[in-house]
This record gives sequence, C-alpha cells and structure tokens, in this order.
Amino acid sequence: MTPRSVLRYETWTLQPDREPDAEPVLYAMQCAVDGETSPASKDFAEPQDWVLRHCGQNPDDAR
Repeated sequence: MTPRSVLRYETWTLQPDREPDAEPVLYAMQCAVDGETSPASKDFAEPQDWVLRHCGQNPDDAR
C-alpha cells in the first residue's frame, strides 16, 4: 500500500474581528525606504495623510 496525498483548496477571507468584545482595528503605514512609521490610528485617513506628507517631504523616498 502506498500513501497518497490529498489536496484540498479553500477560499479564505481575511477581515477584522467585528465581535462586540474585539480589539479595535488599528491602521499604520511604514516607509519601505527609511523605515519611518506613521502613528497608529483607528481611522485609515490619518496614516494615509502621513504617507502623503512623508512622500512630499522626502521625494527621494518615493522613487
């Protein structure tokens, strides 16, 4: 008797835990060039604004 492999393909969805007792979802951004990070925030717009400011102040990082 020879062993056989069985493969099973699944569809996965990653999403925040929305249960009432879940930890709050926090967003943060990090520059891949200099490693600086935005402040973490519950609002996605705040780290996004940081990225736009950071790129404007460090145009060499945006290349």
